[in-house]
Amino acid sequence: LDVAFDFSHVCRNAFELDETPNLLRKLSESRDVQRHFCYVIPDEGASRWIKCDEWQLKRYIQGRKQRDPATGRIFIDFKRASYSLTSQEIDQITLEKDRGTTTFIIIDDLCDGGGTVIEISKKIKEQIPEAKVLLVVTHAIFSKGFAVFDGHIDHIYCTNSFANFDNPLITQIKV
Repeated sequence: LDVAFDFSHVCRNAFELDETPNLLRKLSESRDVQRHFCYVIPDEGASRWIKCDEWQLKRYIQGRKQRDPATGRIFIDFKRASYSLTSQEIDQITLEKDRGTTTFIIIDDLCDGGGTVIEISKKIKEQIPEAKVLLVVTHAIFSKGFAVFDGHIDHIYCTNSFANFDNPLITQIKV
């Protein structure tokens, strides 16, 4: 399998095949989604194409991703300026914990090795250990396999735009 070739093919078609709303509809029918849930927009790039109003995403948080150029390590935070006069930064996960959120749904167009979503899950579970973290991704490559998601991602919803996967961790929509 020539991952570099397939990866470039997927990237060319990432915005031509927008199955994200269909994946979210399928997820909303699942019993994995509990009463208290929040969508997670992983980074600035995803915020440009995720249509919160059109897709009726009422509750969501947005991550800020930074990568250490020397090590390649990913750092994520979920902070925003508060509405107070102090302009103090408030951690959005803490706000969701206070609301009783128990399920976080990460939305992305592409998942290669899973580093970003794993770091997001770690950040969430540091503060809410009992949280369920789900991933909705249109194009799934999983170049590092599925073991990397153990203990981090509870279930994955994706299309078969890259490959068909036979794994109990995954629910696929055929395209």
